[in-house]
Amino acid sequence: MLENNNKIVGNNQQTESEAKLVSNTLNPESMEDKDTHKKELEGNNMEINNLKSNTMKISLEKLIDMFNLSDTIKSLHEELKKAKEKLEQAKEERKKGALRKVARAKKALKEELKKHPLPLPVEEWMPAETEDGDYLIKRFFKTIYIVAAPAFINLATKDKFTMETINDKLFERDFPKYLTKADLFSKENITLTSLNGVPVEKELLNDAYIMIGNHKEQRMMQAIYWENEEALVEDKPLTIISNIQIKEFETIQKCAQYMGTNTALDKTLKGCEKAVIASFATQHELLQKVQQVSIDLKIPVSTTMKYYTLGKIFTPVQWSRSTSGILPKAIQYNLQIGEHIISKLQELGLEKEIGKRYFIDAFVKLTTVKSPTTKESIGVNNALSMLDTLTEEEVEYIQGLDGDKVFDILTFLSNKFERSIAKQ
Repeated sequence: MLENNNKIVGNNQQTESEAKLVSNTLNPESMEDKDTHKKELEGNNMEINNLKSNTMKISLEKLIDMFNLSDTIKSLHEELKKAKEKLEQAKEERKKGALRKVARAKKALKEELKKHPLPLPVEEWMPAETEDGDYLIKRFFKTIYIVAAPAFINLATKDKFTMETINDKLFERDFPKYLTKADLFSKENITLTSLNGVPVEKELLNDAYIMIGNHKEQRMMQAIYWENEEALVEDKPLTIISNIQIKEFETIQKCAQYMGTNTALDKTLKGCEKAVIASFATQHELLQKVQQVSIDLKIPVSTTMKYYTLGKIFTPVQWSRSTSGILPKAIQYNLQIGEHIISKLQELGLEKEIGKRYFIDAFVKLTTVKSPTTKESIGVNNALSMLDTLTEEEVEYIQGLDGDKVFDILTFLSNKFERSIAKQ
């Protein structure tokens, strides 16, 4: 499945002359015999009708054979073929019935394809310098599995806006799109999915690639996946993902740092996604704990961090730098205190309050309040003691508050502390 389309570009040439060289290179008289390439592709039941084209003819039947797709897909594909054959043979009065059978067969096949990962045709671009000092771009056509890591960048289930945008004539499709071997992630037990959201089995991941570029790249590749899924059902040419660049990394940490740097300017990157990338990019215990608890308890990253830093959170710039592996110079945190607070709130039946900022904000303020009795700040240990000694009635009272909850909880716990001092 190899096709070379050699584009020669001189080192110091201007844009106009560069365009001429590219155009000349695509001329059949100045390149290798296209028939040779076409035969090679046709031997694999694949055909590129025009080297300028961004589509490739690959039959679903061939993909079933090459990638050992499920028996159900194979069976439904056979049913569709038979329905089409009967439609061609049907007399005029039976056409409508035959058309309905074809439509039902297509629908069944489409629904089944949504349950499985499907391979995609890609065009890998590899630069090479010629003896004359010019640069040669070699284009390699192949069909591969591309997967995603939802915890890093969680794409929409079906992004109709992106599907419309990539088909706009003004949209530039040929920008670089970066992948790396998926087993780098699967070895860390990171959940990986196909671009249709279906979890991918580990056996398949040995030969799969994962998207590691920015949000725009990933949205485009996912949109092409949906287009090609539809094309397979309709027996139309598949869209090729052009200008694929394969990156290699020694560790998941290095890869996460790369992803963090190259998604730093993405406005669409969510806090939970930044936390996951930062935890791998820095390998720091605080960020690893924050992202894991945030996922487990389904609470915001910024709220989770407050439990372990006593109210402090990263600025947007600090988060962006952390995704590149660069931590703030001084991080004050205590994992034990954070675990203690969260565990106690769960024990008291205040699970809902854990994900709300008002309780941890009130707790942090309590540690700094100056007691009129002792003339000193209440401090962390005394604040923890107030939390540990909450009764069922006091918990019900806190749950019933509906005003300024930070102020009300702070006032309640402060008064509780003063009462405890008076009893001593």
